[in-house]
Amino acid sequence: MELSQEAHHLIVRHVGTRKDLVNLCRVSKRFQQEAEKALYDTLHLRGHSRTIEICQLLASTPRLSSLVDALSIFVVDDGSDDEDVPVPDDYWDCVAGALQQTTRLRFLSVYFEQAEDTSQAWVLNQCTFQLQTFHCDFEWDDHLLTFLHSQSNLTDLHLADYRSNASTAPSNDMPLLPKLSILECTFSEAAMALSPGRPITRVKTCFSHSQIDEKRTELHDLLTKLRQSRRSLRALDMADEAYTEEFSLELLTSTVETFSHSSNLRYFGTLVLPVETKQRLEFYATLMRLHRLQCVELEVSEWDPPPMTPAALRALTFELRIYCPTVCRVIFVYDFDRVVMKREKLAKAIIHKPPYCSGILPVPQVEDLVIFYGKGKEGRRLDVTHASSDDLQHLSQTCEAATFGMDQEDVLDETYRKAGKLDSTNFAVKLDLDSLGLLEAVRSDLLDGRKAQENVHAELYKLNVYGEGSFFKSHKDTPRSTKMFGSLVVVYPTVHKGGALTMSHEGESWTFDSGEIFAGHNDARIGYVAFFSDVDHEVTLVESGYRVTITYNLYFVDSPVHIPLAPSISPAGKEFKSAFLALLADPTFLPNGGHLGFGMRHVYPLENKPKGKDVLRYMKRCLKGSDADVLRVCEELSLKVELNIMFKDRGEIVMLRKDPKLEGKQLDMDDGLCEYLCHRYKAREVDVELQWVTSLTELNIQKSSFIAYGNQAELSHAYGHIALIVRVGKLGARTTRRAVTSDPSNTKT
Repeated sequence: MELSQEAHHLIVRHVGTRKDLVNLCRVSKRFQQEAEKALYDTLHLRGHSRTIEICQLLASTPRLSSLVDALSIFVVDDGSDDEDVPVPDDYWDCVAGALQQTTRLRFLSVYFEQAEDTSQAWVLNQCTFQLQTFHCDFEWDDHLLTFLHSQSNLTDLHLADYRSNASTAPSNDMPLLPKLSILECTFSEAAMALSPGRPITRVKTCFSHSQIDEKRTELHDLLTKLRQSRRSLRALDMADEAYTEEFSLELLTSTVETFSHSSNLRYFGTLVLPVETKQRLEFYATLMRLHRLQCVELEVSEWDPPPMTPAALRALTFELRIYCPTVCRVIFVYDFDRVVMKREKLAKAIIHKPPYCSGILPVPQVEDLVIFYGKGKEGRRLDVTHASSDDLQHLSQTCEAATFGMDQEDVLDETYRKAGKLDSTNFAVKLDLDSLGLLEAVRSDLLDGRKAQENVHAELYKLNVYGEGSFFKSHKDTPRSTKMFGSLVVVYPTVHKGGALTMSHEGESWTFDSGEIFAGHNDARIGYVAFFSDVDHEVTLVESGYRVTITYNLYFVDSPVHIPLAPSISPAGKEFKSAFLALLADPTFLPNGGHLGFGMRHVYPLENKPKGKDVLRYMKRCLKGSDADVLRVCEELSLKVELNIMFKDRGEIVMLRKDPKLEGKQLDMDDGLCEYLCHRYKAREVDVELQWVTSLTELNIQKSSFIAYGNQAELSHAYGHIALIVRVGKLGARTTRRAVTSDPSNTKT
């Protein structure tokens, strides 16, 4: 059977090395097409001979040069110990030939790492591509200016040189860089020339003068030009050859006075943090007038001793946030060292509930610990509480070698898992999980909020025997249906050493050592561990004895709970609620209201959702652990909370409250994904303050493949990140949740 184009694409996507991609090109024409896309999509050219070789190939092979989307050229010869190796005579001719053929190039970077002649912008003369990002170390000349005049889609520009030898002002005939929003330049004169009339939102530049009077004039002129940008400034990073407390405070004061009435500034640097307390308080009093500031970069090189210990940095961060509570990240600079301090209190209150529960339960009737097992016509009865070593050995020998799930298949590999197993058709147990209260314990200890009200069904799955030398390396359990949320492992009271169950999730780990628990005890009881399906877990090496377990798959079922439970929040959720209430009462926390973002902390089997059901509606019903805590607490506090799917493209973000279902469609995307989604779903553009409490994760990315029509038809992919977005009202009116809402369903930020 011939593989589909998508199958070829997926195979190529998972190939690890460029060497393997080259080998795939020889397998078939279809593999060649997909492998060449992967090989030539992004190129980093370093070394004179290597650069010449690749550029000649691109110039002579339009099929390959048309695949290049991102190109970085490092003008340095890595093949010589001599730092002053001259550039070969044909080097720039080869680069020019390649650039003329890379018609679909969007990202171009040219770096001069040695003392070279940078007046080489003529190589851009006959280029037809439209860039989005351009890192340019070329000398500023007429060739470069002519090229920039041709770039109507450029949004991100880095300039190493600038001369005011030609007009950069926008004109009706040929506007220069009409979409430019991010500008990094060595000379502030470039920022002054390029900011007016363009949608500049982020600027990083340097003072050109060193005399204090000249710098004051330069600062005044720069801020005046920045105010003429078509959009509000969000980030300003000013470098200075000599940082002083006095001029740093002037820089801060002038910026605040320039933008105080319409400030959207989120990032500001680099400022000198005063050493003396009185001056520092004056600094904070000025800084706190930037009501939306989220990140500030502070120079502390003149401090003696340097405040670079963790305790000192935490103390300074805490001190700053007393006056500037919106700041969630502080970057401290000492000489060439940079340390980033982030706000973590609220995030810590959310995340750290263990995604498992465990315990020991007494078994009132010893007969309940009997196991019946056998294959074919032979059957056997095993009383675990009185089982001899020979009895357990017979059980182990009756078992088959245990497999494990990988990519929806059962795999046998005793270097990864060595254990015995019996399927549920070959054994029976007398344990009644309901009468023991085990399912009730799992529901109340593992689940939170609404999920703690749902009925849990435990499906008997496997019996496993781990004898001496057995183990199971770290893995995740494969969900067997949309309703399956975890696993329950019941450990019988047999004598064994080793075989501990170790679980890990998001950098933390926990261990349930049944061998140690049962050592020295011969009473009738069982150990149990229940955990979510996305938890990594392993069984350590069994050193002696036999570890006997029964595994159940845990499902939500539609029938009501036998013993009704009041809606509850977990202990970790109560800690989060307490921290959240304190923040809401703080008059400096989002005084004008805003939005908080929470990245998802658990994996959900979204590929198993019922056909046609919206992924966000489905996912909201399946939230677990700390994700469920956030939802439940926000609802209790009457805060509007919704699952959003977020798409990023060309520097913009679109948040949707339902899945756009792009898979397999043919879409006209001449203006990009975000513009298409905004038009399709009638999204409104808003300038909202969105602070991320926990960052977006890669756990539940929604990938869609579709045919995009622009200049030509091509296979494209969209990646949607899912997050909980909480709307917080202004001080004195924090609640935002209503029974009926008329808000538009989609938002573009």
